Amino acid sequence: MLADVRVKKIKEILLEYKHIDINTLSSLLSVSMATIRRDLDKLEQESFLVRAHGGAFLNDPAVDEVQLSGSEDPYAQQKREIGILASALIDDNDIIFIGGGVTCLQIAKHVKNKKHVTIITNNVNILTELASNTEISLKAVGGDLEVVDQCLTMAGDISLETLSHMYFNKSFVTVDAIDLDNGYFTNSPQQGKIIRLLQKNSDDLLIVADYTKFGKRAFSYVGELLMTRKIVTNIDLSESYKKQLFESGFQLYMTFDNQ
Repeated sequence: MLADVRVKKIKEILLEYKHIDINTLSSLLSVSMATIRRDLDKLEQESFLVRAHGGAFLNDPAVDEVQLSGSEDPYAQQKREIGILASALIDDNDIIFIGGGVTCLQIAKHVKNKKHVTIITNNVNILTELASNTEISLKAVGGDLEVVDQCLTMAGDISLETLSHMYFNKSFVTVDAIDLDNGYFTNSPQQGKIIRLLQKNSDDLLIVADYTKFGKRAFSYVGELLMTRKIVTNIDLSESYKKQLFESGFQLYMTFDNQ
């Protein structure tokens, strides 16, 4: 990636996300951390950002720490941050699938600046969120209605039949539990079937899940841990889990610690 393109991408990420860490930028842009540090130094000289230990903040006096706005979900802010970060992995002209759940809905809320993206979803809330966006080609997956993490979501045989004829650059899905010895779990067997199909029909399958999902099992087994090596989660994930995942060749995209 050319330096000008890379710097433009960093600006886009910071304008949207407000803060980011060097490790995540290195993974997102597929360059060394030394290169990222030079880019951040250049942008700091331009007064675009302020460097912090391990990362950078957008240089905007109006940017304050975002507070939860009356949500009953204690992890609503974490899900929002994961959604913003995951949206940075979407490129213009991508064909993507976004699944059920609030974290996936947060991805949809932050793709509105993308150009010529095609989004296929079984998340009814995403259809409502993006219905008026003329830059995005939005396609719905039908099926049997169920609730996944506060979102109305389609599943069942109709969903599987529809998705079996599609291929995606990237698919973003959430799970209810991640056990590092056994793999991924959901509370819905039907959603698990969709995830398994997406693994076959996607260039990249990305799991979006906050740190509370790790070290647990849920009702329905989805698949082994190595069915994908890309996870978007919080920096709060325990160091032991980070170490094990890194040693297993995973790409971890983690939100920046703003404390």
